[in-house]
Formats: sequence, C-alpha cells, structure tokens
Amino acid sequence: MFNHNNGAVFSNKITIADFLNLFKKYWREFFLTSSLGIIASIIYLWLTPNQYQATFYVQMAQISHPSPSGRTIINAEDPNILITRMKIPSYYSDKQIQVCGLENSQKPYEDLVAAIKSSIPKNATSIIELKVFGNSKSDLITCSESIFEGIKKSQDNIVDNHLDNENNLLNINIDRLNYLRGLMSKSTDSSHSTSAFYLLTHNEYISLEQEVLRLKENIRANEAMRTRLLSPIYVFSKPVAPDIKGVILIGVMAGIFAGFFLVMIKKSRMIN
Repeated sequence: MFNHNNGAVFSNKITIADFLNLFKKYWREFFLTSSLGIIASIIYLWLTPNQYQATFYVQMAQISHPSPSGRTIINAEDPNILITRMKIPSYYSDKQIQVCGLENSQKPYEDLVAAIKSSIPKNATSIIELKVFGNSKSDLITCSESIFEGIKKSQDNIVDNHLDNENNLLNINIDRLNYLRGLMSKSTDSSHSTSAFYLLTHNEYISLEQEVLRLKENIRANEAMRTRLLSPIYVFSKPVAPDIKGVILIGVMAGIFAGFFLVMIKKSRMIN
C-alpha cells in the first residue's frame, strides 16, 4: 500500500482501498480521462457504419444410389469441402460482387469472403448455416440470394452429371427391353414359348424391367433432393455491430487506466 513517510512512496502491494483513495484525491484527473474515453467511443461509433446480419440454412443436394437393400443416400458434396471452397476468393463471380455492393472495394473478393461465415450445425450432416454481414439490409437479402444460387448452381452440376449417367443407363436398358420383347414375341409366334431360349430371355426381361423401374424411381428421387433453402433468408432488424455498450465500456475503462497512469506520473514528479 502507500507509505506516506517522506512523501508518497509505493510498496509492492496496492489494495482496493488505495485505488479508492486515488479516485477521491484525483477525481478530476479520472473524470477528465474517462470523459475523453467516452468522447473517443462516441466518435468511433459515429464513424463506424452499422453492420447487419443475414442468416439462412442450406440443405445440401443429395444423390440416391440404388442398392439391393433399397437406396443409399449421400451428399452430392461434402459440406466441409463446400465451406473450404467458399473461403477462396476466386469461388465468387463478378455478378456476386456487384450484387453484394462491393464493386468499388479495393479488394472486393477478399471482402466478400470476410463477410460470409459458414458452419455446420451440431448433429447435422447435410446442412450448412450461412451468416452474411453488410451495411445495408436490402443489399444483404439480394447478396444472400446470390450466394445461395451460386451454391445451388455448383451442386446442380454435380447432380446433373450423375443424372446423365443414370439416364444413359436407363435408355440402354429400355433399348434392351424392347429388343428382348421382340425376341419373345417371335418365340411365341413360332410356338417356342417353352424353349430354354425363351425362358432365359423371359427371365432377363423380368430382371431388366425391375431395374428400369428402380432407375426411374431413383432419377425422380435425385430430382427431388437438389439444393434448397430450409427457411427464408432472415435479416436482423437491429445492427449486430458496432456493439454500442461494449464500445462505451471500453472507452470508460481505457479512460480510467489512462487516468491511473496520469496520476502515477504526477506522483512520481512530486517525489522527485
């Protein structure tokens, strides 16, 4: 604590009572520095534009694969890979930069990456949460829509490639079915409907017919599992930044510490 012998000399320990005594004795200095801290906070809040947040959830596109036990459903793209790609500036298009109002920015693509926060909700395997930050609520909606459309377009390409393969296989199987149907028709007409050839052809036809039905059902399922929004894009009505209370508190605390050092300097000069 303070030792008042031969002036003000400091020991290694300063108690709360010592701080209170300082405040009482040098309240003008603390009031001045705290006021300056509050003024600096107000200037910061005045110069810093409000920042709003848009939040939305995206259901990843999924692909269905037929299997003996039914269907196996997997994500068209690993959510972690998508999140990684969205952190690369080159992932975004010039149109997205313009829609998000960053065309006049010095580093528009880097700024767009910084404005998007993506994550995987707890216990979710095919959903990503996206938060987009900006200075305009109206621009946030159009920007978020553009970002979603970019995700949907990239995943649609993956699903389309898979559907092209399935449709090609479906057409091959249908052509084979038509061919087998013709063979069985000829066998029936020539009274060979009980021959080994007819029976083998008939078994292949039944098996292939079931495969065609599975492929058609699988194609319909894949079309229904494309990328989609789980809920409308929501924009918070109040700005999320700057934090007015937090900034004011930091200004007051900074002013108090500045006042403490000012008092220390003053007392050291009195000792000297």
